[in-house]
Amino acid sequence: MTGCSRETEEAAVVQQPGDPGYAAGETHGLIASKQDMLYSDVSSVDPDTRDPSYSDSMRREDNEEGFVNVFRWSTSSEDPASPHNARKPVPGTLTALGTGAVNSAAILAVYPKGAYRYTAAAICDSYQSEGYTDWYLPSKDELNTLYENRDAVGGFAVNVDYWSDFYWSSSESSDGDAWSQNFFDGFQYSNFKDNSIRVRAVRTF
Repeated sequence: MTGCSRETEEAAVVQQPGDPGYAAGETHGLIASKQDMLYSDVSSVDPDTRDPSYSDSMRREDNEEGFVNVFRWSTSSEDPASPHNARKPVPGTLTALGTGAVNSAAILAVYPKGAYRYTAAAICDSYQSEGYTDWYLPSKDELNTLYENRDAVGGFAVNVDYWSDFYWSSSESSDGDAWSQNFFDGFQYSNFKDNSIRVRAVRTF
């Protein structure tokens, strides 16, 4: 996928011949938010520290321009006996292009937004831009498409420091882990679901 636009608050990544799902004569692809998600993108009130998906990194004082842009894939609880266990299995997530929306719905079924407002999937689901509300957390391969087009899409953390350059995908790799990607070197890494890392929302067209 190539051919990105920065005319609005979004950037388009258009399917090219050879891409999975490409159809001659049709224009399809991903729309990416041009900046990493901030909690202030979805709410103007302080986050609820009692929410099991809350992360200390979301405190307002950590970021002068908004709440810090790192979120958990699930929750902060490492207790397997807890109803808020961070490492519950999320059945049915896939890695391919075109599966991020289904993955995100699967995550929200296990970690419903009413109880877990600050998961990476919930933040994307709550995001609105240019009148659209159908944003979601990209799959592993969709996230890699953003990496491949990172210069054209723009706004990604690159070489802040190695562990600060990771972004979540919506693809689970095991009960306790999900796929993430480092935008400095492109490495895809299975990351603990209770870790807090960066998030970029996408939608399809």
